[in-house]
Amino acid sequence: MGAAWHGFRVSVSALFLLLVAAQVPPPGYDLDDPNAQHDFVAKDLANANRLPEAIESFKANLGVAFMRNKDFGLALRALKKALALNPDDGHAKENMEDQSYEGYRCSTEEEAPKSRELRSLTSAASIGARAKELFARGEKKLGRGFLSLALHINPWVSLELPWVDDIVTEERTRMTYWSGNAYIGWDKTKVEDTINQHFKSDAEPEVYELAIYAWRNLQLVKHSCCGIDNLAVFLSRARKFAHPYVVPFLHLTPDYIPKLKKENKAMYNSFKQWWESNGRKPAPPPAIEFDGKDTWNWEVLQVAFPPDRVPEGWDMFLQAALLYRLNELEGARAAMGEALQINSEIALASDELLPGFTSFAVRPRVAPPSARGKYLICYNPQVGLGNVAVVTVSALNLARITGRTLLIHWNTNVVSRHAWELLDLPGVKLLGEAPADLRSADVKSLYLFHMMDSGMLASVLELLGCSDLSTSLSQPRILTLSSNMYFTPILQTNPHMKSGYDIVPFWQGLQLMMAPSSKAQKRALSYANKTSWGQTAPVVAVHIRSREAGEDNDDWPTEETPPQDLLASLTKCIEQAVQLEFGDVKGWDVYLAATTEKARKVAADHLKQSATNLRRVLSLPKIERNRRTGAGAVDAMAEALLISRADIFIRFVVGTTGFSTFAYMANALRFQSDWAAALPPLRRQGYAPNYVVTAECGPDHRCFEAPPEVRMADVSWHGKYVTGRSCGDVVARLQQKLGCAALKPPRSSDEEEEL
Repeated sequence: MGAAWHGFRVSVSALFLLLVAAQVPPPGYDLDDPNAQHDFVAKDLANANRLPEAIESFKANLGVAFMRNKDFGLALRALKKALALNPDDGHAKENMEDQSYEGYRCSTEEEAPKSRELRSLTSAASIGARAKELFARGEKKLGRGFLSLALHINPWVSLELPWVDDIVTEERTRMTYWSGNAYIGWDKTKVEDTINQHFKSDAEPEVYELAIYAWRNLQLVKHSCCGIDNLAVFLSRARKFAHPYVVPFLHLTPDYIPKLKKENKAMYNSFKQWWESNGRKPAPPPAIEFDGKDTWNWEVLQVAFPPDRVPEGWDMFLQAALLYRLNELEGARAAMGEALQINSEIALASDELLPGFTSFAVRPRVAPPSARGKYLICYNPQVGLGNVAVVTVSALNLARITGRTLLIHWNTNVVSRHAWELLDLPGVKLLGEAPADLRSADVKSLYLFHMMDSGMLASVLELLGCSDLSTSLSQPRILTLSSNMYFTPILQTNPHMKSGYDIVPFWQGLQLMMAPSSKAQKRALSYANKTSWGQTAPVVAVHIRSREAGEDNDDWPTEETPPQDLLASLTKCIEQAVQLEFGDVKGWDVYLAATTEKARKVAADHLKQSATNLRRVLSLPKIERNRRTGAGAVDAMAEALLISRADIFIRFVVGTTGFSTFAYMANALRFQSDWAAALPPLRRQGYAPNYVVTAECGPDHRCFEAPPEVRMADVSWHGKYVTGRSCGDVVARLQQKLGCAALKPPRSSDEEEEL
């Protein structure tokens, strides 16, 4: 009985580490059922002091666990151990005779298991166990490579494999943080998307893989949203060991606590009460440290071994493995290709860690880093088509100024590729088309968002607006950019800008580099032909931006639908604009585009009832309003193309003055007209007359003429201590009028005649 009880305790310990807690099984429990939840039954049996039956259930569950994971060699060992404890165990004997174990039967327990199938390692513990086998074989570099991957997946894998601590202790002073590659890790947007989407439902220990991404996010954004938030949330989810770190970590930057997201403030307050009730203890060692400026350190997350301690090319292979786990197959393939170019023998490791990549062809070694070019990688964040357009053109100008090849990565905004097609412009490529020479530790990341940490914004404004970019950005071989702003004006007014630099305006840069996708063009042209667009009457395009659930609301619409008094102003503004631009016409059509169907319908109904000389209300049918799908991106572009062919353009953002990069993009698309060759010619060349309807610019007027050219979003609200840099106020010198200052009441018909 003593030996059996000892075996039971060993099984309990192993199962708590290896198995997920189970639910109560239904009636009809059977030891031979491979899908039964044996461990739950075993615990109940043990609590009832029915120890022999409990032992049987635990043994069954251990074997089933290994079988489910296709670790047949380990399952066979477990069954042998069960038989050693109880030679009369008929269930273990039956399971050992299962044909699944063919090829795993060994003469001794120490002999390595054999299989007709490739072994697939997925968990940090299984990868770490493989590392130990490699150490035993004398393949120490490869063993450290496997162990490094295990640590990236779970920096606390030593909780399951205690021997890991001894190796890490020896290497600790030379280990570094994960920094990623061109596909994830060099830019915050993809990291944040991974944090929010990939691990949101993971339990422990799977959620520990989130740690390297939360930490990298903090390194990249520093005090800006949402690095501190994301790491604090990770600590709250790692219940087994990380709760004592939550409050001490947040107290390292007390000024940020009021800026926490609403839900995270509630989390902090809850943890703070718990922390105070437990004596305000400091975080356990190794604690998270902060230098008081913008750098954090946490020793446990230094998970990468030095290059000379792992096989050559292992860093790129490790990036491939991590991307593969995230189902980012384009990036995984690119990284794997680079790894094989460096070291073809790495293919042996891919058999176990990247199933499906085993047939990768080995290509010749590439040129050394000194022979490679310089790049600017533009990462598209999760923004609308207008933001994508204005940022990409700004990136083109920055790349030209700094002598770099521009690489465009659709990134988290991958559906944008269904709306845009990249034209064949020298010096511009998609990231996936770039030569395989992007591995580099020499990477500088730039962020420029209208809502970001003021200190970081000040640094970027100083760099782009005041420094000599030919020298200040000459050192890093790879420059990465993530933004939601049109920043070309900052470059244009830089005092070091030389006349020889070819800075293109927005409409021209868009025309040179990007075109609406053929699918969007076909969608727009089909509708225009079907409705005889513009053939017999002017078309007034109205774009209504109303509040949408889950949107970022950069231009802050305040309601789902326009109020009735503002709809009356819209009707009056359309009639006034038609009179000003075309005089007395017998009729006109209105094309309505809106971010929500509710807003479109309310506006359409109002116009039909109240507008004079309105012939038709046009709207693209069966529209997909979810802009995060391919169909939604295509439809958004099709609407922009139709708006670009209108004779008058009126924008209407409910509750604001109507700043809209989508509107600026639609205006710029007026200069890309090849798709519309079969349509009637434009009644006016150049930009269409632009108007804005708003109640935010005083009581006297609600209809205003507006400039059609793109403007940079306002960041002056950060304060002059941010915008005032070494060369003056880089925002004030733009002399651009924004908001109400950029709008003027419509001229009268008499003024038009005088002109």
